[in-house]
Amino acid sequence: MGAGISAVKNDKTLQKPGLSQILDKSHSDQLKAFQQLLITKMKHPGDPLNPKNDGDFTQTLIMFNGVAQQSKMNENLEQMNLNHTKDRAIMAEGYLNREVEYRGNEFTFEGNDETLTFSMPDNIAQAQLAITDAAGAGVTVFPLAAEAGVKNFIWNGSINGEPNKQVSAGQYQAKVIAQTQDGQVLEMPMTLKGTVRKIGFHEESKDFALLVKNTPVKLSDVSVVSKPPSPQLMNLNAGMQEQIKKYDELSLYLKDKLNDQTSVTESILPTKEQLANL
Repeated sequence: MGAGISAVKNDKTLQKPGLSQILDKSHSDQLKAFQQLLITKMKHPGDPLNPKNDGDFTQTLIMFNGVAQQSKMNENLEQMNLNHTKDRAIMAEGYLNREVEYRGNEFTFEGNDETLTFSMPDNIAQAQLAITDAAGAGVTVFPLAAEAGVKNFIWNGSINGEPNKQVSAGQYQAKVIAQTQDGQVLEMPMTLKGTVRKIGFHEESKDFALLVKNTPVKLSDVSVVSKPPSPQLMNLNAGMQEQIKKYDELSLYLKDKLNDQTSVTESILPTKEQLANL
């Protein structure tokens, strides 16, 4: 039975209406097909005793022109979408290896300090920062000061502020929940940061996304982009570090030599007892 159903479907596909078969073609092929139909219709008007009048012929031309314009419009839209996709791809590629700040709650903890930025409004009675894991299970909660202004909370992976209790590396979410003096509960928007390591295409939004550490971020959620250190600056920094290392080694060597010379001098000079016996 399955083969029969498949055969029926194939027959229907082969028996598609002529107009549908034409619309499946490219724009230029569609124009050629409609032109051929129009010429054929003009050569063979149907009933020789009842030929088409000028109005019918004009209507046919108008219909042909409308279909051609619609086909061209569709082709232009497809090209615009393709150009837009290319532009977004180039834009996304420009974020690669750069540090970005993005709006959201999810971030990747890799063992280093994470900066969680949010703005505390006026009229707040109390607030707290809650961190959960990827499954939504509670990890830790920190009470926050209620003073208004932009706040930067540095989280080192500790649980309840205890350094000896650390979370493992992975995906986490952070939320700032505040209660106003009149009892209203608010969730503060948060800004996070990290380095873009990969770019990809987000199927749901039909747009490119950035992989900040291991967190997918939409292009529209990026608020700040920082340029990566230039190769010259990185080389200069490495050279300075090497010079500092050599300076420290030289200082230690001279200090040891100075200590050796001081010991020799002290052994040569007479003591107070020796001077008194002279």
